[in-house]
Amino acid sequence: MAAAGVAFPRLGRVENILHQVRRGQLTGCGLTRGSQITEDLLKERDKQAKWNSIPLFLHKLYQSSHHNSDFSQCQAILKEISPLLSMEAMAIVTDEKKSGLEFPFPNTYTFDLFGGVDLLVEILMRPSLFPQKKKHKISDELIKDCLSILYNTCICTEGVTKRLAERNDFVLFLFTLMTNKKTFLQTATLIEDILGVKKEMIQLEDIANLGSLVSSFDQQQLANFCRILSVTISELDTGNDDKYTLLAKDAQQKKTQSPSRAEINQATLLNIPGFIERLCKLATRKVSESTGTAIIFQELEEWYTWLDNALVLDALMRVAHEETEQSGTESSDEGSLANPSSRTQLTQSMKIMHEIMYKVEVLYVLCVLLMGRQRNQVHKMIAEFKLIPGLNNLFDKLIWRKHSASALVLHGHNQNCDCSPDISLKIQFLRLLQSFSDHHE
Repeated sequence: MAAAGVAFPRLGRVENILHQVRRGQLTGCGLTRGSQITEDLLKERDKQAKWNSIPLFLHKLYQSSHHNSDFSQCQAILKEISPLLSMEAMAIVTDEKKSGLEFPFPNTYTFDLFGGVDLLVEILMRPSLFPQKKKHKISDELIKDCLSILYNTCICTEGVTKRLAERNDFVLFLFTLMTNKKTFLQTATLIEDILGVKKEMIQLEDIANLGSLVSSFDQQQLANFCRILSVTISELDTGNDDKYTLLAKDAQQKKTQSPSRAEINQATLLNIPGFIERLCKLATRKVSESTGTAIIFQELEEWYTWLDNALVLDALMRVAHEETEQSGTESSDEGSLANPSSRTQLTQSMKIMHEIMYKVEVLYVLCVLLMGRQRNQVHKMIAEFKLIPGLNNLFDKLIWRKHSASALVLHGHNQNCDCSPDISLKIQFLRLLQSFSDHHE
């Protein structure tokens, strides 16, 4: 990340902008971030350039987040910036993107242009680089705001996610934020998107205290963590025709003599005590044993904040509405959801969909492990923990239940894809069953 440098101290004398540009031309040490531009110039240009005061907010944020700062003013500034960016991110979900414009999302573009992304990364990582006094530690709410803004910028501005993915230190740092339940979901969602564009697969063994981290997860967090694991244990497909050339095949043969990063990651997971057993328990858990309704609503509220999953709540409401109509209990009254039976059906539908989405991720991870280099070890463990009999008990009521007409598309899938959670669960179940039955020494 670009730093201010010796020539431009954080709290030094502000030079005329023309002098700074001229000195940059002569010395090669020019402006490195937007906060070095004078506040008066930013104010003068703001209305004409339609920046919505974003550079001014970043200027204040930069001055309020110096090394000895207590970050007390940072959150208030981010609260001013956040709605401007989330509004544009919401346009992606509602398909209201303005076509024909060079920069269809001007607010997130301006935020990144003036160094907002780099500044938030710096704020997040500072406690790990420069240990702070207890009273100066970053609050959970400030961390959540930083992660939310970073995520919105990633999905709106091209290239931001790839830049973050190139910073291996930041990617590994994000895993440390997963130890906090209050910031877990935001962190997991950002990590998943970053790993989705990262050219080189990360090595799980590089994550500090991975075993302790995974052991600290509750079942709900473990299921969400499987979304990240699916990217780290699956072989990457470059998607180009060059892989079919003789040269590429020769290189591939040399690579197969030693385990790939995905295979190393699979072995790392198997070395975590109790990992496979917990996945099997999660995969075979009945809906009645799953997370309480209050926790589901809390996570759905978090999901709603993450625009990639913003249709989850609407989809669940639609499923509940359809099931109510099928049972003949639907009332024409607008307040029908106040009816106890309707409310019960809604709650049950939400719990079922919630559990299905979890099981899709868990079964995928188990299926990949079952087809990896340690397949014999995984096969024995899956048999020992009675995964197949447990899934058999769920077959009629959950796995092969009547397909709903939900329009929900799983995270990472194209909107034209037909892989709803119901369909995906059936696919993963069949894949797992085939891999398990086709096992041979």
